[in-house]
Amino acid sequence: MGRLISGSGRRQPRGRVLGISLGIAIIFATAFGIGAASHEVEAATPGTKICITKPQIVLSTLRAGKCAKSEGKMTWTPTTSQAMCITSKRTLKFTRNGICPAGTTNAVSRTVNGVLATCLKKPTRQVFWRATSKCPKGTTKSSIVIHSVAATTVPGNPTTTAEIDSSTTSTVATQDISNSVPNVTTTSSTTSTTTTTTPTTTTTTPTTTTTTTTTTTTIPGPAVITSFTTDDVTINKGGSTQLHASFTGLSGSINNSVGNVDPGVSVTVSPIVTTTYVLTVADADSTVTESITVYVNAVSIVVQPQGEITTSEAGSFLSVGASGIGTLSYQWFKNDVSIPGTNSGTYRVTTNGDYKAVVTSTYRGITMSVTSSVATYLINTAAITGQPTDSSILIGNTHSFSVDATGTGDLSYQWLLDNSEISGATSRTYLASIAGTYKVRVTSSVSDSTRTINSSDAVLTLTGVNITSISPNAYVTQGSSTSLAISVSISGGVTVTYQWQFNGSDISGATSTGYLARQTGDYAVVATGIRNGVTQIKTSSSTHVTAVAAPSITSFDSLASTIALGGSTNLVPVFTNGTGVITPGDIAVSSGDQISVSPTTTTSYTLAVTNAAGSSTGVTYAITVTTGIFTSISSTSSTSRYQNSTSVTLADGRVLIYGAEDKFGTVKTDVFDPTTNLFSAVGNANFAWNKSPGVLLANGKVLVAGGLTWTNNRWASTSAAGLFDPVSNTWSATGSMITSRRSHFVIRLADGKVFVGGGTSEAGGVKSAEIYDPATGTFTSVPDMPESRSDVSAALLPNGNVLVIGGYNSGSGHLRSAVIYNISTSSWSTVSSQMQIAHNYGAAIVTLTDGRIFFAGGWDSALHGFSQTDIFDPSTNTFSAGPGLSERRADLTAHVLQDGKVVLIGGADGYGNVWNSVDVFDPVTSSVIKQFNTMSYGRYVHSSALLLDGRILIVGGDYSGRFTAEIFTQ
Repeated sequence: MGRLISGSGRRQPRGRVLGISLGIAIIFATAFGIGAASHEVEAATPGTKICITKPQIVLSTLRAGKCAKSEGKMTWTPTTSQAMCITSKRTLKFTRNGICPAGTTNAVSRTVNGVLATCLKKPTRQVFWRATSKCPKGTTKSSIVIHSVAATTVPGNPTTTAEIDSSTTSTVATQDISNSVPNVTTTSSTTSTTTTTTPTTTTTTPTTTTTTTTTTTTIPGPAVITSFTTDDVTINKGGSTQLHASFTGLSGSINNSVGNVDPGVSVTVSPIVTTTYVLTVADADSTVTESITVYVNAVSIVVQPQGEITTSEAGSFLSVGASGIGTLSYQWFKNDVSIPGTNSGTYRVTTNGDYKAVVTSTYRGITMSVTSSVATYLINTAAITGQPTDSSILIGNTHSFSVDATGTGDLSYQWLLDNSEISGATSRTYLASIAGTYKVRVTSSVSDSTRTINSSDAVLTLTGVNITSISPNAYVTQGSSTSLAISVSISGGVTVTYQWQFNGSDISGATSTGYLARQTGDYAVVATGIRNGVTQIKTSSSTHVTAVAAPSITSFDSLASTIALGGSTNLVPVFTNGTGVITPGDIAVSSGDQISVSPTTTTSYTLAVTNAAGSSTGVTYAITVTTGIFTSISSTSSTSRYQNSTSVTLADGRVLIYGAEDKFGTVKTDVFDPTTNLFSAVGNANFAWNKSPGVLLANGKVLVAGGLTWTNNRWASTSAAGLFDPVSNTWSATGSMITSRRSHFVIRLADGKVFVGGGTSEAGGVKSAEIYDPATGTFTSVPDMPESRSDVSAALLPNGNVLVIGGYNSGSGHLRSAVIYNISTSSWSTVSSQMQIAHNYGAAIVTLTDGRIFFAGGWDSALHGFSQTDIFDPSTNTFSAGPGLSERRADLTAHVLQDGKVVLIGGADGYGNVWNSVDVFDPVTSSVIKQFNTMSYGRYVHSSALLLDGRILIVGGDYSGRFTAEIFTQ
């Protein structure tokens, strides 16, 4: 590696080179391993001190582990047969077999204490490192010059001088101590010296000739484990994972039957229980180990659920026993369909079916499931679905009794007469000819289970003929019919015939016990019985039928179709040919009556008209009840809130109001107290927040970011952000946004951070987005939207992602599209479905209680308002058209009321109308109702806030009401 420069045998001053003996050098070289070694010296390091002691050689660097600007660096590359190990006393040593011994740890890539020394210890020849920069007591010092071998020597610094004992020769193995343990290069120098002494009269001066032979060998580096990892720390039983070992040394092996491994080669293991794998790497002198544990998740069924056949309908319990490593959870299935809420080891069954349980072990973040055997639960049931019925027959005839039954198993029958079994009567029917009481016993048999029930009694009588009744007087609607019938009893073996009469005359073909009458008149029936040539005639009493006209409704409406809450109106029914009833309320009415009603909610009233024959007709009329009430606030804001102000409801129920667009903006801030209905001017803002959206943070403060600022005699976008503290009623600055923007969206995420994106800056549309962290007060960039969107709206989806809707793009114009930002992956996706119309500037957006997003109104490119609405369903990622508003509304505001309906406030149509009305959207009926009551002023470009009690504060807006406010109560 280097060149040894010899000198005289006497002790010389510093800076001179003395002779060195061969033996110690060889011992030092062989301590680093067996065989050849590589050793690179980019440049010698000035200030290296070599101290020789007995029984060890110490190499120490005076500097703290770093090369100076003018110094080179020494590197050593380890091999698989070498390792560098650290002991509990912070001592490092090399081994030749690549394995660190017990009590030591692989120390590759470590620097110990900054200042390091390399030492050779006899007689074990182990090389170790210690933090020392001084030669031990009792050593002598000489100089040795180490030249560059594998790299360029730093100019002006060609050699390093070290002090060494004059009686020995040593070759120094050096390495880079900053990062990793390299292979060792050793150089053996053999020095032969011939001395010739020429005596003089005063002194003897020896002449010395020195010949140095240098041999360089490369050996594998000491045993070092660079890394020992696994793909999966936790696996399911029956699964596998790969172990990855990176090391140097003579050999490497892994326990638990894995065996020898090569560095950088992965091995697959499939433990069936949690197992700790130990990687052992060895060189000739030392051994290092490193372990990793693979945890195995396992679950098994130890007790299977047992099926049951029972006649009890009270239910029974199925149980499953399981053993698992992790936390066990259960799910029962009936006929392969999961049963909601069945998450314990037992389940009470009450219905027939095949049941099984799936047991899941959750261990260290992974799950493993097993399925039990199927247990069949069967209730042996029997039921009579068709009872035998009483019957009368002529004497000498027979009657067939029958029963309809169902059962779980095989059905059998036994008929009884007067509670005595009838021999051979074991079918579903029985032909009877004897008067008496009959019933049947039905038995369901499944395996060893039987279930028996009895039918109801059926009486068989033997009779002649007798007319017992006829239908009473009746009405029939003209053009229809009414059914008439007689009841007869027959005793003996009588043959009976029938003949109906109308006003005393026979009706042709009317020869049964029933008749359909259509005309006004008297009806009767003649029954004739014949037995053994004897005739019996019976005539019923007569019944009168009256034909009446069909009922008819001419009209049914109200004096007012829409009323305010607390109001009333009159319903007016007009009808003929019947009596009228209005429901709800079951109000009996005559044609032309005016019936006053006072519904409290929108109600549909039905008029039903029924004639004497029972024929009815009906019609329905709806009265809409608007519940919204507006109350003017006598207190006014501290400044004009003409347009682009913002109202934010605070956590304590008060409302923060800031911003208004005048020539220079305003820094005036108001707080409205809904308990007193008073505005209070609080500390001025540190910035004129105009058209600046704000959001309530989890800590109660309000973050305001971006918007318009008046600068250089013009309006411009800003990146500024501020915080309002409701406790001190003061403003303070916070970290600015990365991008200036206005007409952008600001929305609070589920984790409390704030998502900001889109808008426009002085350079044009903005597609960037960023997230504000209240904990640090800073904004962080996230991936850009697919395209820039100004005048854009956004909503938080139920899964925590953000839907960004509509807006304007200079290239694409007004957008009907939407994109979704995925919080977990920090990525954007485009919604394939689009809105029916390009809602953007001046639109209103709310999230419905069912998770859908409702988008209404806005301006079109010609500055005309929209009346269209769109609804986004996050479960299908699709838009659908909603109901139209009562007016074209742009620059409106909207809020979800406590009953789930949406109130849409004010707005303008772009044709000169500024609305003082509000619409209410009902997501259940998908309808919009214009409210009866109106605001004190027409309002648009106003702000509003949903109060904690469900009321809505409406502030400013169009010029006439810019200082005023009012409250909407549903």
